[in-house]
Amino acid sequence: MKKIITLAVAAVFAAAAVSVNAQVAGPGQKSNGVVTQRAKARNFMRSLNLTKAQKQRIKAIRDQRKSQMRMLRMSKQAPAVKKERAKAIRMDSQARVLAVLTPPQRARLQAMRAKFRANHPALKRNGGGKIKK
Repeated sequence: MKKIITLAVAAVFAAAAVSVNAQVAGPGQKSNGVVTQRAKARNFMRSLNLTKAQKQRIKAIRDQRKSQMRMLRMSKQAPAVKKERAKAIRMDSQARVLAVLTPPQRARLQAMRAKFRANHPALKRNGGGKIKK
């Protein structure tokens, strides 16, 4: 009888542990809890209170950037040339997005970036998101 009770209690604890460890992915999240790029873009647009026209212009800029980066990855240029060209594409798209924003939205974006940098000091600013060691 003691063995049955012990096994039943162990089964309950095992089931509880499994249910606690099981992570259900929410919208815009992978099963490991990582937020997807699409969700980040959606949160970015929500936090800046963009108009419909601004959202459309920024989406067009992002789509063009994506296309340019895809073409760059497929090119047969030297890696150093690709790296410089990728940086130029990123800088150009960032400048074009900033041109779409109003002054209060730009200020909000700068505050968001400052907060991100403060919360992620290990990230290099010019290393493409690679972590310093």
